[in-house]
Amino acid sequence: MALRIVFDTNVALYQVNGNLAGPLPAAEYFVSVISRIEMLSFPGLTADEEAGIRLFLSDTTVVGLDDQVEAETVRLRRSTRLKMADAIIVATAIVLGADLYTHDANLLKVPGLTASAPLLRRP
Repeated sequence: MALRIVFDTNVALYQVNGNLAGPLPAAEYFVSVISRIEMLSFPGLTADEEAGIRLFLSDTTVVGLDDQVEAETVRLRRSTRLKMADAIIVATAIVLGADLYTHDANLLKVPGLTASAPLLRRP
């Protein structure tokens, strides 16, 4: 089975902006519909920034809310203190059997989730 990676919103934006330190591994790439909404609704988003986000999204699979993601989100919300958006993103990774790439310290500690924080370029 091929490596599957779900990008949290922060890592997706780091990738769009060229801030990840190294190349990404060969994998199937996913984002939650929540991340797509978060990225495209940022106040003050310029046309060039939006174009970069849309280009990134064209190379990933956007995962919507289906019954499995909904059920896993409910389970996570009952067992953790995750915010709704974070719970949906984590649930997406769990349902897909994917690694979550995130820089959110709270998400890196969720039981049952395989998560990592890819290195960032030094300023």
